[in-house]
Amino acid sequence: MKVLEEVNLTSWRSVERIRLTLHLDSSEMSEMLRLTKKEYLEARLAFSPLSIDSISALTEQLNLSWDKFFRGTIDWSLLASQYMGDAEALPERYTVGARSRMRTVSNFSTLSNALMVPPGGFRC
Repeated sequence: MKVLEEVNLTSWRSVERIRLTLHLDSSEMSEMLRLTKKEYLEARLAFSPLSIDSISALTEQLNLSWDKFFRGTIDWSLLASQYMGDAEALPERYTVGARSRMRTVSNFSTLSNALMVPPGGFRC
């Protein structure tokens, strides 16, 4: 029973974080969950379990995996970018340092150190 309560709580945390991240009001969120506004508000206040159909509708519309939804490991900045219409947005892990000069210098430094001639030169 405790596992089901934890899954329910995690799903509501994800739903609420999605609502806040995408700046959705109750009507928009209920529509994404395919619930009436009244059903959504009542379920939200009581933390009632969401149906599989509602979660499926939400994850399909937002192109989210169930795993990320239930674990709460959604890339929130990517979700917001894609929802706002930026189809070319990359996950955050790929954008950090992607255009920095330090990364290029670091790679060049590593390569040049690997190719350095040993002290005293090569022996023939």
